Amino acid sequence: MDRHTDEILFGYAGAVLAGFLSTEAPNWTGRMPAQALLLAVAGVSGLGRPVR
Repeated sequence: MDRHTDEILFGYAGAVLAGFLSTEAPNWTGRMPAQALLLAVAGVSGLGRPVR
């Protein structure tokens, strides 16, 4: 049960941080968001996850 708790905690925290940074970085820098790059990063991170 401890491992599951860690996976949920760190997985959720990482997703929240990535989502926050990907939406707020364009506001801070005044640039348009890089949509293609964001999709590429999401795709690559999805490929790295083990299939159970």
